[in-house]
Amino acid sequence: MYQKIRRTVKQLTYPRHPVSSKIILLNETGDKALMTVLPRGGFGLPGGHVEGLEQPDDTLERELFEELGLSKGEYTDVVRREFLRFDSRIILMYTGVLAEDVVITADPVEVKEVTWVSRQDIEAGVIPAGKYTDYILTVLGE
Repeated sequence: MYQKIRRTVKQLTYPRHPVSSKIILLNETGDKALMTVLPRGGFGLPGGHVEGLEQPDDTLERELFEELGLSKGEYTDVVRREFLRFDSRIILMYTGVLAEDVVITADPVEVKEVTWVSRQDIEAGVIPAGKYTDYILTVLGE
């Protein structure tokens, strides 16, 4: 009973964003992925929630600029890969390539810092990739 009440309160008090776009930006050799360190702690992937009638591809472009200061053209080979389901949310997953020497200007409100991580970093638990772990390992293993 308590869990049902808690879920209902959460649904009524938190805005819902049923669709998000996230990207795994790989370095040019494909052996590292760019992850964000979030201000509230933990690691994440660049991207965010689809707003209004925005298209998911446009969301990704907007979020990369807002979070990391990256303009279209600074990252290449963007491909929508698949979607992941978490609870009642859908996350559209993309991959792309970003040279490690591109200057990233992280918005401190959304991103504390960025870091390049390897498959070994994730497997060893040095970087806890959370719900994206399996997907990132699959992409880094290609």
